[in-house]
Amino acid sequence: MAFDTRPADGIYGMVYPVPTTGPITFDLTVPDNGEYIVRVINYSGREYIRARKTFFAGWVQFQMDLSTLTQGVYLLQVTNGKFVKTFKTIKK
Repeated sequence: MAFDTRPADGIYGMVYPVPTTGPITFDLTVPDNGEYIVRVINYSGREYIRARKTFFAGWVQFQMDLSTLTQGVYLLQVTNGKFVKTFKTIKK
């Protein structure tokens, strides 16, 4: 199962696998060249992981390792300061 989203906010894509035991893959289309921040947070906004990525506009793919997190539901947020996209995942 994967969450596929096509919002009007400029960042499109999906993350998989959901649920995950650790590694999660992002398949995204980003609107602009530049630096993006990828965060793993909970519903209260507590940040567990923060990563800076540099992308060229278009399709990008990368992985993050969530194996150090406890079981639960997490939000995966990608932003370039102009656009924000949030995905939901389950860590087993």
